[in-house]
Amino acid sequence: MPLNLKLTAALFTGALTICASAFADCAGPNLNDMKRSYDRAQAYEKDGKKELALRAYLGAEGYACENTNPYEADAARRAAPLGLELGSAAEKKSDYRLAFELYDAGGHFAAADRALMALTRAKQDEPQAFQNARCRGNWVRSTNSTFANMCSSSSPAPTI
Repeated sequence: MPLNLKLTAALFTGALTICASAFADCAGPNLNDMKRSYDRAQAYEKDGKKELALRAYLGAEGYACENTNPYEADAARRAAPLGLELGSAAEKKSDYRLAFELYDAGGHFAAADRALMALTRAKQDEPQAFQNARCRGNWVRSTNSTFANMCSSSSPAPTI
C-alpha cells in the first residue's frame, strides 16, 4: 500500500474520530438536572406545595442526554395523582385552562382534552379562543406543520 494512501486513510480515520466526538455532545438536560428537579419535587410535596411539586416532577420526566433517565418512571408515578387532584380542583372552580395544564402535566390526557373542550366552549364567542387553548398544549411540539403554523409566535407562550 503506497505511503500516500496510508497517510490519507490515517487522516480520514482521525477526522472521523474527532467529528464523532463533537457530534456526541448534548445540549439538553442531563441526569444531574433531572435529579435536582426530582429532589425539588419531593421537597415541595413534603411541604404540601402540590402544584410546585407537580411541575417539578414534570421537569424530571422526559429526555436526558444519558441513555436512561432513572427518575422518569417514579416522577410520572408521583405526578399522576397530583395532576388528577389539582386538575379536578381547578375544573370545579371553572379554571379550565389551569385544569388542562395540570391534567396534562399529570399524564391524564383524556381529562386534559375535556378541560380544553370546556375552555373553548366557555369562550366560544372569542375567535382566538380555540387557537389560544390549542397552542398552550403539547401540540406545539408536534411535527405537524398545520399545528406549527397555527401556533405562531404571536400566540401566548405555554405556561408549563
